[in-house]
Amino acid sequence: MFRSSDGFSFIEVIIALFIFSVVAGTLLPAIITVQQERFSVRQERYAEELINQIVYDFQKEKGVEIVNYQNTTYIIHRYVAGDNRKYCVNWEGKNGREYERCLLGKRE
Repeated sequence: MFRSSDGFSFIEVIIALFIFSVVAGTLLPAIITVQQERFSVRQERYAEELINQIVYDFQKEKGVEIVNYQNTTYIIHRYVAGDNRKYCVNWEGKNGREYERCLLGKRE
């Protein structure tokens, strides 16, 4: 044993760096997945706001409209059957999944 040891030996530093890199390597994919899911939730909230605005405005009777917002393309479908209306928004989330939100309405 060294009596006047003032710090860590080289092997201790190497082992600590190895352990740190293993922990960081296992946590990094989980952190990336969490960030993608958070962004997908924001996309979903925007789509719900968009479809609510369309339903309350009754701007157009039927057709397809494309809206681009924050590098995401939202496709709005309007369906009409008599007095019934169906509004759907489709988009692909940052996590690679396809999403669709629909609302039904009846014109009074």
